[in-house]
Amino acid sequence: MEFDKIMQEITSGLSGDSEKDGAYLKEQMEKYKEHELAKEILRACGRLMFKYIPEDQKAEISRVINNRLTSYDAVLEEVRFKQHEKKFEEALAMIEDLVRKFEALNMFEDDQVSEYHCFNEFFEEALYRMNAQPAKDLRRADFPLDQIYTQYGSLLIDLKRPREAIAALETAMRWNPADAQIAFEHAEAYKMLGDLESFFKLTIHIFRYAFRPAQVARCFRNLGFYFIEKKRWEEAVACFTMSLQFDKESTIAMSELYYIQRQAGRMIPTPGIDFFVKTSEKYGFPDGADPDVLRLSFAYGKHFAEEENTTAARYCWQITYDLTGDDDVRKMIDELTDEKP
Repeated sequence: MEFDKIMQEITSGLSGDSEKDGAYLKEQMEKYKEHELAKEILRACGRLMFKYIPEDQKAEISRVINNRLTSYDAVLEEVRFKQHEKKFEEALAMIEDLVRKFEALNMFEDDQVSEYHCFNEFFEEALYRMNAQPAKDLRRADFPLDQIYTQYGSLLIDLKRPREAIAALETAMRWNPADAQIAFEHAEAYKMLGDLESFFKLTIHIFRYAFRPAQVARCFRNLGFYFIEKKRWEEAVACFTMSLQFDKESTIAMSELYYIQRQAGRMIPTPGIDFFVKTSEKYGFPDGADPDVLRLSFAYGKHFAEEENTTAARYCWQITYDLTGDDDVRKMIDELTDEKP
């Protein structure tokens, strides 16, 4: 790839002297400013330059960024508070002003070699890599763009403007395509529109990014709602029952099971596992947590354990255990020893 070749040539000219290398990189940025890959090259040189600037300058840059993040977080918190108080129009004005500011900055635009995202934790990025197989380098967008657009979409839902909410939430998913909570909000907007088939299909897709028990439980509750609307009572009972396997305290699932009995006008017994497996195969959703999610969390845990990174291994295997309750995985977690100081 031409970009890789150019960057190899540039980095081969680095001397290790911060002052000289800073000047050298500025020369290279000037040299390639008209190149068809100028954006990509200038960004890469900028990242290299950050390594060579004095520590006090790095600290100042970090301070400015952190101050900006703090101010954006403060605005988001105020928006959430106003939304909680049902002052939706005031909250909307604030979030739209924030959206306009970010869009005017035009930061973190994807280029030919990089794509930018706001993953909240390691396993979100791991799932995105597995499911999307991105060809470009993944880089972090250092602003809460996913949160801003999610909040925007949430407010539009409260204001009963689902089509606009869908657009905002699709932007949120562009920034974090592996956040199940954003995807749930997106699906909810389709439910508000009465588009049950899209709601159903989107929910099935969310399983691929659901790696917490509460997320899997919500997937099954969504499916249960769909089957209620279709008056498929046995399927609905099966899904709400399965949701309780992942969230035993869910009052929503329990109340829906009671609602089904009243609506059906007869006692709907809890279907057996064979019925549930056949239903999941028929409609194309997993009969529990997504198998690929389980395989990935277990494989990463094994990888990190072999590298003696017990914190990361424990994090990954805990995901596996929380979704399965597997005693063997619990034993593997317990046998991990902390890293040596």
